[in-house]
Amino acid sequence: MSSGPGSTPDVSTMRCCGCGAENISGGEARGETLRVCGAEAAGAALLVLLSCLPACLAPAAGSTHSALAAGFVVAMLVQCFDHISGAQMNPTVTLASMVWGRVSGARGLAMMAAQLAGATLGGAALHLLQPADTPALCVTAPAPHLSVYKAVALEAVLGGCLALANCASWDERNLHLRDSWPLRVGVSVAAMSLVAGDLTGASMNPVRSFAPALWSGVWQHHWVYWAGPLSGSALSTALYVAVWRPRPTHAPHASHAPRPPRAAHVRRSMDSLDARAIVVKTQRDGTNESRAYSYLAPNPNLGEPLARTRADSARRGATTPRLNGQI
Repeated sequence: MSSGPGSTPDVSTMRCCGCGAENISGGEARGETLRVCGAEAAGAALLVLLSCLPACLAPAAGSTHSALAAGFVVAMLVQCFDHISGAQMNPTVTLASMVWGRVSGARGLAMMAAQLAGATLGGAALHLLQPADTPALCVTAPAPHLSVYKAVALEAVLGGCLALANCASWDERNLHLRDSWPLRVGVSVAAMSLVAGDLTGASMNPVRSFAPALWSGVWQHHWVYWAGPLSGSALSTALYVAVWRPRPTHAPHASHAPRPPRAAHVRRSMDSLDARAIVVKTQRDGTNESRAYSYLAPNPNLGEPLARTRADSARRGATTPRLNGQI
């Protein structure tokens, strides 16, 4: 239900969502997409299974127990998969990452399909574990006193808040808070579940609502849990990008920036040196690895002028001048 900035790859990091794939070959990009989708499917399956188990095995525990369980499950799964795929596990978050620009359209749709497939598998496992006399286990539905349109609006608010939490985590100004992201998103999910759990079920996640509905055969008002969270996510992310996202600064490229004048003695010293590179091969983790190291070495073409300088100095009885690295 989240996507932190760092794993998993921002547009510039390549960590989680496949932006930056222009720097790798087509085969590597496909392999990365498969890894990301596999992590999203596994995360969505575990999310449905673990967050719904309290209602299955302890139906008398109440909504507070379910809300806290949902938050801690999300925190645990983000810790497990954030560095692989961003641990989104939710089309609401994936749509937000597409609007933000972290994920391409093609990869975003692939991730949503993986989330749907994973949630279906998690719902199947839950269906096998549930008591036989539980006809509609963990199905989200609006409260009887709540109109369907109010339910859509409430789910839109919840989905928008979840998207805003993720946008804040992707914001470069919060990159120093990466370590606590699993805990923070878990607390956010638990808070919204406590607020709206008794009203709409506080789904915030279309595939979380889809899997129980599929295996229970209860589809009444199911569209609420797609229209609400997705619309809220798109609107809130667009607002964040338009109003609160930092604008990039267009600093001059290093190659175009004026260089400060170099002191005369520094010019002479640097002119007497050549920058050379050596390649060192090392053995690491069973693979050969080549690394390049740069070092400064005396310029062999400078030998004759330097010899004449030393001879002239010796005739005058002066001390031979020193150049960096040469005596």
